[in-house]
Amino acid sequence: MRLESLLNDIQTVLSNVKNLEVVAASLYFVVNSLPLGADQLAAAKICHAQAQEWVKIENSENAKSGIKKVVSKYIFISTKHILHMYGFGKTNYLQLALQPDELIRELYNDPVILKRHTGEIKSFPDINGAVDAIIEVHGKGGLALKVDLLKEWLQPSSLGSMGSPSKSMVMPMTNSFYATQENSTISEGVLRACYLLENDTHAYNLHNFLICQAYNEDDSDSMCPTSVRLSALQCLCLATTKNIEEITCRTKEMMKNNLIELSIITELETLGINFSPVRYRGCDKSKLVQSLLARKSLNATKLTSHLCVLYTDVMNSCIWDTLLTRLIHFTLIYELEKVLIHLMDKWHQLTLEIIEKAWNVFLKFSFNSAKDSYEVIRCVKLVFSCPVIDSLDLKQVIEHCERFKLTQYIQKLKCLS
Repeated sequence: MRLESLLNDIQTVLSNVKNLEVVAASLYFVVNSLPLGADQLAAAKICHAQAQEWVKIENSENAKSGIKKVVSKYIFISTKHILHMYGFGKTNYLQLALQPDELIRELYNDPVILKRHTGEIKSFPDINGAVDAIIEVHGKGGLALKVDLLKEWLQPSSLGSMGSPSKSMVMPMTNSFYATQENSTISEGVLRACYLLENDTHAYNLHNFLICQAYNEDDSDSMCPTSVRLSALQCLCLATTKNIEEITCRTKEMMKNNLIELSIITELETLGINFSPVRYRGCDKSKLVQSLLARKSLNATKLTSHLCVLYTDVMNSCIWDTLLTRLIHFTLIYELEKVLIHLMDKWHQLTLEIIEKAWNVFLKFSFNSAKDSYEVIRCVKLVFSCPVIDSLDLKQVIEHCERFKLTQYIQKLKCLS
């Protein structure tokens, strides 16, 4: 502090003043005379301590009125100091210095939390630390507010989509019903909740709240939608908490399986088919798939492809044939690839014409959409693993390889053609 000596001198002078009201008023004047910073904060602390002494000794209405003013000033200055210290000295935050709940909400809704996951920033400000300091100064805005924030972030309204990057982003996390799916979309609300979890209490109150939400499987309880349970479980799976298995009493593999299950149930709900986790586990997956195929819609076909891969043991050749035909019809290339690779050891059980058409459609689309040699090489490797390679138009495949000068593959392909 630059004015530490001056503040000490002021305290020494005022120690000789018997009228405590005058002492408090004088210190209040000093606080208002100093610029924002460490010196003003130190003066505010001294003024606050002196005002408390005044109320303790006199306990008059005048003293009570005075300390309210002093406390408000102390909280105001302390909060502004905290915001500046943690890098949040912006007008939209500073103007909420005397409104802790609104201020904490604003801090946890700062865009920087999302940028942490995209690599857009090198250093990440400690929002949790700032919030803790604000709670300590104000004496409120703790656990209850954080639980309220979690409730809001878990709601479907906070879920984003691939088409709205401001509300969601791609994360390398298997959070979808398709166990091997990469780059699943995680909502903005879930990302904020995950950050909030990093600042949980030693009793893990916030984790326990999410556990109750994620594993609420009572058939009669309609207060917790599947989408909310899914978001809560995503938070727990993404959490950096070291002892997460101990807290949840579940292994990470169990949680991953629960995540896939809830994702399927959520997708079914979008199609107007409602299941509780208990009912879903007990349903006939083959009949469920057949009912979805009967809808002949794109979304139902997408979901069917994931269900068939997950529950392949109960799917017959007729289901696979129908599924492949639908995937070709809707040009669902991503799903088509996954299904074809999954059927590598079962293709001979299906209708040959459908398998041949599926591979040709998939490879033609993949080669035509390949942007560089890496993608072409990936397609070529799939050609070599194709079980019906004799039915492929290898001439076109060779042309793609020649375009990218992939001589190491051209000769091998010519030998097959």
